[in-house]
Amino acid sequence: ATPYSGVFLSAVGTVYGKYLGGKFNYETVEAEYRQFQQLFRRRSTLAWTAKTHIGFGDVPYTELPTFGNPFDLRGYLWGKYRDKSIAYGIVEYRHMFMSQEAYERGRFWSKFGVAGWVGTGTLGHTPADWKTWKLNYGFGLRIQLQPRKNFRLDIGKEPGQKWGIYMNITEAF
Repeated sequence: ATPYSGVFLSAVGTVYGKYLGGKFNYETVEAEYRQFQQLFRRRSTLAWTAKTHIGFGDVPYTELPTFGNPFDLRGYLWGKYRDKSIAYGIVEYRHMFMSQEAYERGRFWSKFGVAGWVGTGTLGHTPADWKTWKLNYGFGLRIQLQPRKNFRLDIGKEPGQKWGIYMNITEAF
């Protein structure tokens, strides 16, 4: 729930067809890369992710790839941007206050931390249409509820729009 080191790779393909009893014929492909690196000390992490989601065929509106939710480009209205293909990348810095030793001794402030990120995303009918990249940034508060499980309160921004507020028990990625 709160990774601080390592690499995550994922690739998923799905097929929907009338021959399987559905109403639509379409396919989707998703690929994602995440990496987490400790900086300075154990409770300081630099995290980054890159993801793409591409649909083929007659993709229904509700199944179109989208970004702007609590787990990617926070700050965009959920569902505002959707098309048959999307891509985005985020770099996030997470810092928990005080040292690991202070945390192990139960110091109050060692349960608190902050995060900040910057990201960008694009969308289009096909990847060839990925010409305009949208900026995203924000910051957040972390409160450790139990080891490796943080409550997060994030405030993200789409430039020129209002701030979005997100609360969750796991990290965005």
